Amino acid sequence: MMAMSSLQKASIMTLAVIGCLLFLRGKIAHERFDSDRWKEGVHSEETSTLRWDMMNSLRMKHRLKGMSKSDIMELLGHPDGEWSGTFWYYLGFSKRGIDTGYLYLYFDETDRVARLHVSEG
Repeated sequence: MMAMSSLQKASIMTLAVIGCLLFLRGKIAHERFDSDRWKEGVHSEETSTLRWDMMNSLRMKHRLKGMSKSDIMELLGHPDGEWSGTFWYYLGFSKRGIDTGYLYLYFDETDRVARLHVSEG
């Protein structure tokens, strides 16, 4: 069997990287967070992944931990659910099959976000 040359190995690696990038295209969201668009929700086919796509931008642009409930509601609107010191917002489809997600915001006794969690399932 003939050994591969350096050029052949480099070509294969380049093709593998290009293949991975093409596969991931559309799976990594780069949607800029926009409060008004977030508040419109995920109620149509066109916006079914919008909130999910905005999550990275939201977490990078806004320090949610420490924000008050009123600040959160001004930024994200009324939660889709609330129970025992926790708000949750439906994120829509995650672009990984039929999985959907939620953003959970857990408030402390002073009504400030103590922690957050993004679930997918």
